[in-house]
Amino acid sequence: MELDLLSQTALLLSIFAFLGFICSLSWLLFKSHRPAKGAPPPPEASGAWPLIGHLHLLGGPQPAHLTLGNMADKYGPVFSIRLGVYRSLVVSSWEIARECFTINDKAFASRPKFLAAEIMGYNYAMLGFSAYGPYWRHVRKIVTVEVLSNHRLETLKHVRELEVKKTMKETYSNDIGNLVEMKNWFGKAMKKTARELDQVLDVWLEEHKQRRNNVKGHEHNDYMDVLLSLLDDAEGLQSSTYDADTIIKSTCLVLILGATDTTTVTLTWALSLLLNNREVLKKAQNELDIHVGRERLIDESDTTNLVFIQAIIKETMRLYPAAPLATPHESNEDCIVGGYHVSAGTRLMVNLTKIHRDPRV
Repeated sequence: MELDLLSQTALLLSIFAFLGFICSLSWLLFKSHRPAKGAPPPPEASGAWPLIGHLHLLGGPQPAHLTLGNMADKYGPVFSIRLGVYRSLVVSSWEIARECFTINDKAFASRPKFLAAEIMGYNYAMLGFSAYGPYWRHVRKIVTVEVLSNHRLETLKHVRELEVKKTMKETYSNDIGNLVEMKNWFGKAMKKTARELDQVLDVWLEEHKQRRNNVKGHEHNDYMDVLLSLLDDAEGLQSSTYDADTIIKSTCLVLILGATDTTTVTLTWALSLLLNNREVLKKAQNELDIHVGRERLIDESDTTNLVFIQAIIKETMRLYPAAPLATPHESNEDCIVGGYHVSAGTRLMVNLTKIHRDPRV
C-alpha cells in the first residue's frame, strides 16, 4: 500500500516537474522574442502546441502555402508562427516583401541552418545556404559577375544547346529505369547520396584539372573551367574556411540543382495548363510555326519573337511558383517589418502563391 502511494506521489511530482519545465521554456522563448520598447511583435497565429508550435497545422493534406494563405486572411499580411522552437515570420503581401528585401535586405541576407544543407551543401559552403559574410559576398560576386555574365553565357551557349538536345533525347527514350525514388534521399541515405554526388564532382574536377594542365591556352568549355581559373587569383577567398576544390564543387552543384528543380516544376505546370487549355496550346503552336517552323529546333535567338509563349511561362510562374514559400531567410539582427519588431534569429517565409494571386496586384 505504501509502495503504491509512493509511486503515485513520484508520478505526480514528475508530471508537475515536466509541466513546470514546459512553462519555463515557453516563457523564456516568449521573453527572448519580445521587444523591450518600441514596435510591438507581429501577431502570432493561434493553435500552437508546446514544443512543436504550429507544425501540426502544416502537416495536413493541404499544402503548407495554402494553409498559411488562409492564416493571412485572418491575421493579416504579416504574422508569426513557431516551427518547433524556431519563430518564423510569414509575409503575404508584395509591399511587406519589398520592405524585407530592400530596407531590411542586409538583416535578412542569411539563411537558416538545416541538416540537409550541412550534409548536401559541403557544410554550408554552397552559396544558397552559406551565412552572410565575406565568403558569401566573394562567391556571389564570382557567380554573378563572372560565371553568369552575359558574355560568359554567350560563350557557353553551345554547351546549353548540347545539354538541351541530350535531355530531349533522354525524355523521349522513356527509360523508367532512370527514375529516382525520392524517399531514398532522406534519413541515412542522404549522407550516402551526398558521398555519391561528391564522387561524381571529384571526377569532373580532376578531369578539368588534367585537361587544363596538359593543354596550353586551354579555353573555358564550361563553368568548372571558369571557376578553376577564377579561384587561382581569388584574393578574398584565401582566408576562407573552405578549400578551392570545395568551393568549386559546391558552386557547380548549386548551379545545377538550382536550375534543375525550378525548370522541371515550371515546365510540368506549363504543360499541364496547356493540356487543359487547348485554345492557348493552339495559339502557342501557331506562333512556333510562324517564327520557327517545323524543320529545325528552336534557338535562343528565337525567344524574342515568341511573345505569346513568354507570356505563358510568366503566367505559369505566377500561378504555380516553383518554390511557393520562396527560399527561407533568417534575420541576423533586430529589425522593423511592417511596423512590427522582428527579433534576430527569426526565419522569414514569403508566401509567393498568396502574393501572386493578390487581386490588388
